Amino acid sequence: VRPVIVTPSLSGSFIIPLLEKSPEKISAWVPVAPINTEKGRDFFPQLDIPTLIIYGELDEDLGVRSRDDLLLIPTSTKPQVLPGAKHPAYLDQPDLWHQILYNFISALPDSKP
Repeated sequence: VRPVIVTPSLSGSFIIPLLEKSPEKISAWVPVAPINTEKGRDFFPQLDIPTLIIYGELDEDLGVRSRDDLLLIPTSTKPQVLPGAKHPAYLDQPDLWHQILYNFISALPDSKP
């Protein structure tokens, strides 16, 4: 079983190296305005992992910077912006966050919600 990995903020420093060296170990990625996305710019265009881009509307620094890098992933979603949410967005909009996450995971191949 390959997990769906959710990586908010600081956990970006852990997932980026894994994605570069062993992307086959995960089935999908949900980065929530993670740090260090600039370190993936060289390999993101070759990454073939469903990726849900999500961040808070009021996270104008890290949210926007990471979004721009994550858009290099060909299998990424259109960015999902949680209205009125800061960094970390899921704390300000928990119901919307969970609905978007559920919908994303439900749509994955071989998913059984």
